[in-house]
Amino acid sequence: MSKLTAEMVENLRQHFNTAPYPRIPLERSPKDEPPYQLYIHSLVTPYYIRDQKVVSTEGKVILDAGCGSGYKALLLAEANPGAQIIGIDISEKSVELARDRFRYHGLENGEFHAMKLEELTDLPHRFDYINCDEVLYLLPDPLEGLKAMKAVLTPQGIIRTNLHSLSQRLTYYIAQEAFTLLGVRTDAPQEEEVQAVREIMAAIKDEVWLKKRSWDDRYFNEENEERILANHILRGDRGFTVREMFDLLDAAGLEHIEMIQNKTWQVKDLFEDSDRASQLLGINWEDIPKRQNLEWFEMLHSSHRLIDFWCGNPQVKKEKLPIAKWSDIEWRKAKVSLHPRHQVEAVKAQIIQSIKNKNSIVWGYQLPLSTESVPLDSSLAACLLPLWEKSMTMTDLLEIWLKINPIDPITLETKDSQEAFIELKQALEKIHEAGVVFIEVDE
Repeated sequence: MSKLTAEMVENLRQHFNTAPYPRIPLERSPKDEPPYQLYIHSLVTPYYIRDQKVVSTEGKVILDAGCGSGYKALLLAEANPGAQIIGIDISEKSVELARDRFRYHGLENGEFHAMKLEELTDLPHRFDYINCDEVLYLLPDPLEGLKAMKAVLTPQGIIRTNLHSLSQRLTYYIAQEAFTLLGVRTDAPQEEEVQAVREIMAAIKDEVWLKKRSWDDRYFNEENEERILANHILRGDRGFTVREMFDLLDAAGLEHIEMIQNKTWQVKDLFEDSDRASQLLGINWEDIPKRQNLEWFEMLHSSHRLIDFWCGNPQVKKEKLPIAKWSDIEWRKAKVSLHPRHQVEAVKAQIIQSIKNKNSIVWGYQLPLSTESVPLDSSLAACLLPLWEKSMTMTDLLEIWLKINPIDPITLETKDSQEAFIELKQALEKIHEAGVVFIEVDE
């Protein structure tokens, strides 16, 4: 449960080379994924979070480190139009399937190599974005993995990676120890080992702690063999804390940008009355440093299996006020854009339908920047409709807003321009908070 041994790492490597992983059919398309998946795999998202600027994906070079059989690489290609996708993996069989996957979907912007993460400098590329999902905690030395990725990252580049949460994985580490003691082999697991685990769990009483905490009836399904191997048999991953995540980043010379689901990492949301809790603790929630907030959250409510985050090379800090604190002058200079994952015909069709029916459409609940739905009424939807064609200035949007809502419904008088400006600003703040639109001011 502490340090991985060379034998454990070699056992994992042998296992992953026996068959391609993950076992996802070639015909499965990321176009059918929920908005959340495409949203977090778009490099536009973390670049905006860090810089409050919208970047283009055209011509960017993206690495999928630990690409497996290529489905995440395919997802990255869909989420980042015009980008070149490079995938690496230690499994030759998986890399072969990744190449087949791109050919099956008619993509020519993919390149795949069988190699270790630590060998990245052998590639003739520098990357604008690196996706290293469910890999880092499997390495003998995660720090070396981070350093290897940093070495091939562009100065403004961003890495998405994650670590297993120690508290979330603890039950499975105990299960791995238990099944080892009960005679299940972990050196070269086969189907018989998976079946042995199933039979042992079936024989254990339901109220036994290990069964209650690490098992459910879905594991008896044959489709869950990989999950049983990863959780109950193979001993090759480590658990980490938030503090260890920051220690690794500091040692690698990388800076933390944001958690992938940052809205679900807010410690103040763990209290029935956050204002009362603020008084009890003698703190102002807005003044708590990000690192302290994350460590407190983890100690009180370790609900995330993954410590999942974006990081990158340290940037020159520029003071950026949250849009809620912008002056009217800054707002009037602002440019509003749709996130590229919304700028598609299917979403546009939903918006047009809501306008025709004069009803609301719910946005944001499937996005990583929001924990609740954001209703978009038909008036605001109609105002934002031109964003499907291009970005708009706040001044242009205000002109459209006044055409759609020219009359004050209370006084029945022509609406004042400043009143309309405040209405539109407040509406945009809500959907910006949910990650639906990007709002930027040219410096």
